[in-house]
Amino acid sequence: MRAIVTCSVLEGDSPVRIRWLRDGAPLAPDGTDIKVESSNEFSSTLFIKQVSYKHRGEYTCVASNSASSANYSSTMVVNVPPRWKVAPKEKAAVVGENVVIDCQAEGFPPPRIWWEKSSASRPSEYRVIISNSHIHALENGSLMVREAERNDSGFYLCQASNGVGSGISKVIELRVHVPARFRNAFNSKTLQKGNTAHIKCEVYGEKPLTVTWSKNGQPLASKHDQRYDIKISETEESLVSQLEIQAVDRRDSALFACLGSNKHGQDETRTQLIIQEPPGAPFNVRTSDVTSRSMVVTWDQPYTGNSHISAYRVQCKTSGMKWDDDIQENKVQGTVTTLTLRDLRPTAAYIIRIQAENGLGAGDYSQEIQVTTDEEAPEGPPVNVQATPVSSTSLKVTWQPPKKEHQNGLLKGYYVGYKKHGTTDTYIYKTVDTTGSVKEEALLTSLQRSTKYAVLVQAFNEKGTGPPCEEIHLETFENDPPPPPSLNVFSTSSSSIQLQWSQNPSDEQSIIGYYVYVKVQRGTWEEHQVSAHQTTHTFQGLLCGTSYQFYVASYNKMGKSDPSEVISAKTQGACKFIL
Repeated sequence: MRAIVTCSVLEGDSPVRIRWLRDGAPLAPDGTDIKVESSNEFSSTLFIKQVSYKHRGEYTCVASNSASSANYSSTMVVNVPPRWKVAPKEKAAVVGENVVIDCQAEGFPPPRIWWEKSSASRPSEYRVIISNSHIHALENGSLMVREAERNDSGFYLCQASNGVGSGISKVIELRVHVPARFRNAFNSKTLQKGNTAHIKCEVYGEKPLTVTWSKNGQPLASKHDQRYDIKISETEESLVSQLEIQAVDRRDSALFACLGSNKHGQDETRTQLIIQEPPGAPFNVRTSDVTSRSMVVTWDQPYTGNSHISAYRVQCKTSGMKWDDDIQENKVQGTVTTLTLRDLRPTAAYIIRIQAENGLGAGDYSQEIQVTTDEEAPEGPPVNVQATPVSSTSLKVTWQPPKKEHQNGLLKGYYVGYKKHGTTDTYIYKTVDTTGSVKEEALLTSLQRSTKYAVLVQAFNEKGTGPPCEEIHLETFENDPPPPPSLNVFSTSSSSIQLQWSQNPSDEQSIIGYYVYVKVQRGTWEEHQVSAHQTTHTFQGLLCGTSYQFYVASYNKMGKSDPSEVISAKTQGACKFIL
């Protein structure tokens, strides 16, 4: 429609100037929609060829001359039917996202905008949307859907009306897609070694769905381990992937992840698989503070078998025993990794092993270690101690080492103590180094004639001295056995050899007789006894040209002398051989 507005000046001196304002600003005719024409200087007409919403406003006619100015204003109201400022468009979203569906209209009076939703799968049977915390209309007319849900999908109708015309409306479709998702983010399974594990992974969402597995962050391929098998099945709402692991063992204690995907997103669920078994063998078994009777054993905790270690068994035996024998065994709590072994034997070689236990049983034994305890002073005396007089001033003492279990180390020697019997004198000790033989001996000299002595023997090692044996009481001789005679060859023939010997004159009176010994080379000694007044002896019936050996010993009531020097003699002539 057109609009014509005339402004006339009824009085005032010429010249008169007329101009137009719109909303207080000079109106600039564009020659197309708006034109201003003047028939004379006292009248001006405003022509609007096609009135539209943009022409609304307050129009003012201002007339002025040199004396003054006058104006008159009038408001033009333009009713405009609604039209789209931002028209609704099709929308797609993912579950959980916030969605804004634009719907903005303009017109005059300003249009009212409202939304409706179809309750059917096709655009029909619309119902007005009542705003709530989940879905509501914004001030500009757009529709806000917070954290979109799957049932928010459907057809939406946006309408705008201001009473001018029939109003406008538009139907759009909102598609809310469901990404891949799991109902549980984490799960844990505990199995005993050797059982079969089943890990189920069920992913929901729009199909097609895919599933991939990983183990400790690394892609899992069942073909790499024949014990692993993956089976896939589908339900109306989900895809089910099940991982089966046969004969599970320690290697399978891991975090298994299942990644579900579709074109709208992905989700992950994790299962911690815990394989329980008896614990491993304790390791790094070591000892410290080793003494003669005790030692401290320490070890490192083994693999627990994914079960609390309840106890350790510490077994100890000597090297000659078997583990089935009655050995020493100590049991300590599973939180303890050190133990003091007591009541051990000195210088004994012990073998130690350790076993851990948990709720599933006992594990393997640790590697065996061998430790020898320290020495200790002997705890037993020498045995079979005997003493005999040798002369009027000497005694011979013999003994055997203490029992092996009483030696407590490597024997270094012996202390042979002696004193006059029945006195309070302190013992005089003679130190004798051990020879390592079965029988040891010592000669006590510079003693008094015909005197009774008390004798004892003690063994010692690097750590100290052991207890003494019981005292032995014996008396030195009143006189001494004679010294050995001096022997020489007096004469020889082809079948005899005559020997001659001599004795110190001071010893002759006590001599009772002599023992003369003879043997052929590589033969055995033959003994011949002769009387005290005889100082020669002839061996008859000997082989001619043959070498013989001789020695002689004298004796008295105190005993036998030491043997004389061994001499050799040969019969005259040449050896005869009889074939």
